[in-house]
Amino acid sequence: MRQKRRSFRLLKWPALAMIFATVVLLGAYWAAPLLVNKLAPRFADRLGVETIDVNIGRPGLRNIEIKRIYVAGSDYSMLGEDGQVNYVLSDLLKGHVQTIVFGSLSLAINSATRADSGQPASMDQILPAVPFTSLRVDRLTLAFPDTGFVGKGQAELGMGILAFSLRGIEPEPASHFSITANLSSDGVFEARFGEVGDGDAEFLSMRGAITNDTLQVAGQFDVTGYALELAAAVASLPAGTGTVRGQFDSQFAWPLAESLAWQEVGASFPQLSIDWRAADGELTLTGLTGSANLAEGKITAAVAGAVRTKVDDYDLNISLPKDYRLSYETSTLRGVGNLDLRARNSEQDLTAVIRSFSLDTRDGAKLRVDSKAKIRTEDLQLDGTLKGNVAVASLEPTAADGQLEFAGTVKLPDQLHPMAMTTRFGINGTALTAKGKLTSGVVKDAPFESRYDLESGAGNFNATNQINFRQPLAAATVPGWDETYDLDRGNIDASVKLSWRSLDKVQTELALKVANATGRYDVYQASGIGGELTFSASDISDGETWRLHPSPVRLQHIDVGVPVRDLSLQLAWSGDNAEVADASASLLGGQAAATDFVYDLAQGNATLTLALQNLDLAAVLALEGDDIIASGRLNGTLPVTIADNKVSVSGGSVAAAPPGGTIQLKPSISGPSGQPGLDFALLALKDFKYSELDANIDYAENGDLQLAVHLKGRNPAVERGRPIHYNLNISENVPVLLQSLRLKDQLTERIEAEVKK
Repeated sequence: MRQKRRSFRLLKWPALAMIFATVVLLGAYWAAPLLVNKLAPRFADRLGVETIDVNIGRPGLRNIEIKRIYVAGSDYSMLGEDGQVNYVLSDLLKGHVQTIVFGSLSLAINSATRADSGQPASMDQILPAVPFTSLRVDRLTLAFPDTGFVGKGQAELGMGILAFSLRGIEPEPASHFSITANLSSDGVFEARFGEVGDGDAEFLSMRGAITNDTLQVAGQFDVTGYALELAAAVASLPAGTGTVRGQFDSQFAWPLAESLAWQEVGASFPQLSIDWRAADGELTLTGLTGSANLAEGKITAAVAGAVRTKVDDYDLNISLPKDYRLSYETSTLRGVGNLDLRARNSEQDLTAVIRSFSLDTRDGAKLRVDSKAKIRTEDLQLDGTLKGNVAVASLEPTAADGQLEFAGTVKLPDQLHPMAMTTRFGINGTALTAKGKLTSGVVKDAPFESRYDLESGAGNFNATNQINFRQPLAAATVPGWDETYDLDRGNIDASVKLSWRSLDKVQTELALKVANATGRYDVYQASGIGGELTFSASDISDGETWRLHPSPVRLQHIDVGVPVRDLSLQLAWSGDNAEVADASASLLGGQAAATDFVYDLAQGNATLTLALQNLDLAAVLALEGDDIIASGRLNGTLPVTIADNKVSVSGGSVAAAPPGGTIQLKPSISGPSGQPGLDFALLALKDFKYSELDANIDYAENGDLQLAVHLKGRNPAVERGRPIHYNLNISENVPVLLQSLRLKDQLTERIEAEVKK
């Protein structure tokens, strides 16, 4: 045996048949195995074979035995045993034999080391003309050492047709499959792939043709069982069970490249059908049908069916309408058409009609969507449109270049005061923005804007509104409101500003401009209420951080039995303290002003001094009725103490302003009484010109008023107008007096109302 190595560009297995024929011819022509072994190396050089070793028996008239033959090239090796060459002597003399049969043949091809010229392989190279009628291998072993594949079966070559069948042996996945195929010298081929098991079920059949530069393949597939599991694993898809059926028609450049990029493949799938369920139950494809096309690296499809999966704790159902259009190109998946989506968990229900979407998986997934969406929870309804693009990681928008908008209505229907927002949300980079209008209770279409940073958690919220309310405001807006005071109607211009570094601590500024409001405190009615109130809180959820900044408050009229008009003050509040400054009002024809004071809300305590100026004496005396007519102006001070919300006055005083005034009693109370001293006093007061009038005032917490009055003056008609001094002590229960005055006013109002009917 001699060995000689030389470069061998491409040796296809049909060329091996030529070697067999040559060896047989050598045995026939020289009729001696010894001569074959001597001359075989020379023919190996001529055929480009690096190694050849032949062991044959002496030829007979019709056949010759090949006990063993070993042939090796740069990228293959072959071992044949138990062979026989059958011939007709006349044909043998012409260089042709009838049949070659091998009991066993092992062929190993190492494609990884094969040098490729890059030139197309013709069919003459694939199935070259051979000097025999047929070649049969009863036990064929085919191996590809660089991939670890080993298969066993049978093969036959004759009449320009190669037919073979193989079952996989190694590696383990290959042991589940078999292939039966045939290839003709004109380039037409057929192949069928089956899964080893009950009935060797066929899952792929194909037919095609090879020309000088093109490979065309068409067929059908019905993939299930282990074949589907293996396909899913190769495609990095989750394990599952189901069936994938369809037809295909594809075209490739010939010869096939060592590595084939899918962008270079052209294929169509006129029919597709998929029913599949992931082993973990997280994904189910039901009744997916349609067609697809692959060309120039772009996949387009028209499909219909249903997809069910889980995302976090949501059950997600997607319904694709008939001929729903999908495309995939350069790592981007796109869909166009009304795709129905529904997501549900124990608390939420989301439905959407996605009109279009695109998902780009390069450098982190980027999603663009145009959709109509509805979200339902126990206390939330959201209905609107969603469009824009955003980078997603587990469906969380985080990328700096993402933009997403939601325009629609958000409703909180199960609240005490159902809330609805017509809103446009946006995600731009890491910022979530919102702009829209809010309606809840007395708030109607209040415009607002908000911004929230998804990375830092910082944000702000601004809203303004004009509120026109015609019902008790606090009772309508504050759950469980049972206080004895409220605003009954009026107008409010409101604005609120919220800001936060983190959502667990939100700062707020609330400005309320009240105008033309009416209200009540206990049984007291007020009108013309106005003011500009500014509230703030360093933590909106902590009531102790709330405060009212000094704010002007105005009140045109309140009737406490004594009409009070044009009340104005500066009001501030923080914690348990309410601070009142610059308080003044019109009272009894004059003015009343209070010193600045602090009112302890928790204890109900305060001290202040009330200054009275230019009060009309006639208005003061009118509190007791219309039996006394008087003139003059009064000034005074009242030291007021509030303890446990009870008011008292100690050491108060009032005095008439110079030059004094008059007091006149009506005849009904100035007549003779039968008591000389009283009759004289009544006579003098019938027309009394006073020059001095002062009174000391004490008011107890129970409402008892004590007045010590001093009068000095004269009556021109009494004792020639000589000076007269009076000292009067008056006791009165003010709450009873005020109540009687209110009852009198109410009775008068009712009578007037009846008269006007």
